[in-house]
Amino acid sequence: MPPGIEELTNHRSKLRTTITYFLQLLSINIPSDEAKLTDLDGLKLFHKFLEAIDLATKLKLKTLDLLHIAYASQLAKKKLIQFFITFDSKILENKEAILKNTGIEVIDG
Repeated sequence: MPPGIEELTNHRSKLRTTITYFLQLLSINIPSDEAKLTDLDGLKLFHKFLEAIDLATKLKLKTLDLLHIAYASQLAKKKLIQFFITFDSKILENKEAILKNTGIEVIDG
């Protein structure tokens, strides 16, 4: 446990201290989701939604899968991931199209 945790009386402070301690201990990097709004013909959309919409016609996947691929693409652009590992048969069927459109290599889990 983090040093000094016993002295903290506030539950929220203990929780924050413990989470921070383990993130540092395990060298876990949590990137910003860079929440931005994008304009689509006067309609304001969360930018990841627009990326998923753009991918929809190319990948023919379900909405949540498209959002997952859009986020993975962001992480790959930042060199935080190299592969997308999945058991999802529809994503695996589209792995060539995903590589072509996002640069992410999909691997069968």
